[in-house]
Amino acid sequence: MYQKYDLNGKTIIDIGCGKGDFLRQICSIGNNRGFGFDPSFEPQRHNEASDVNLTFIQDLYGEKYSDYVADLICCRHVLEHIESPNVFIKTVADSSKANGSLLFFEVPNALFTIEDLAIWDLIYEHCSYFTANSLAYLFEINGYKIENIQTTFDDQFLTIEAVYSGNGKKRPSKRTDSSRVLKGKIAEFSKSYAEKFSKWRRVLLNRKTENRRGVVWGAGSKGVSFLNLLNDVCDIEYAVDINPNKTGKYIAGSGQQVMQPEFLADYRPEYVIIMNPIYVDEIKNQLLELGVDAEIYVDDKNLDSLQLEDS
Repeated sequence: MYQKYDLNGKTIIDIGCGKGDFLRQICSIGNNRGFGFDPSFEPQRHNEASDVNLTFIQDLYGEKYSDYVADLICCRHVLEHIESPNVFIKTVADSSKANGSLLFFEVPNALFTIEDLAIWDLIYEHCSYFTANSLAYLFEINGYKIENIQTTFDDQFLTIEAVYSGNGKKRPSKRTDSSRVLKGKIAEFSKSYAEKFSKWRRVLLNRKTENRRGVVWGAGSKGVSFLNLLNDVCDIEYAVDINPNKTGKYIAGSGQQVMQPEFLADYRPEYVIIMNPIYVDEIKNQLLELGVDAEIYVDDKNLDSLQLEDS
């Protein structure tokens, strides 16, 4: 994207910047100036000496900041949390149309959730779920020309690049995920969801009865949903996550403590549940290096891969 849009010496706004890591990276690579908006930003993480080109604002982005001019407006994994996405995009449009800003948004891919049975991605914090069709529609009715829309992160995410054109469309561009096809996929998803949930309950109850020690690898939203929905049938005490900011803390609701991978060398789990299949090879290598010989379950759309016996 840097080369495509010549993102060097430009001004960038990051809406929902979190801790500011993405904004730091994109500004560092291209010697850009950045403004990050997020009420959860932690000022103690802001190093004025190294972050000289960055300004972080502990507030929600809104109309009062429409006079902030940028060449690129980023918004990653925020849109799905907003109750009225159309109102939000209108607000962004009021700013971007005045200076021709490029917009880059990233959201979870609803088709991946449906087709790959990523059932633990259905969480209460998400107000909306977008397919390529619905995401394009949202931007097009607000006057944007879609420059590019594609899946990333092994199809788990959707990204969209758009520029304000002023020609709002009442109907979206024709895309592959038509309403008829999508309805059929959703109907099948409902049935498959129940099957997958039932099988997971069965395996965890079996492992609990057998007094086998296990851990969940991944303390993000997938792991949190998994453990809370299945906590009544499992004996899992720990979750593993490489994020040092989560170490020693606890899974909200179900209460498992979050540990670094090195913990497993002493804990010696008999099985490991990998929440995101994209990390399977990486995790297997880490377990090998730690000398941990455990049965591995991968949460993916292939239910048979879970090896869920009725015994």
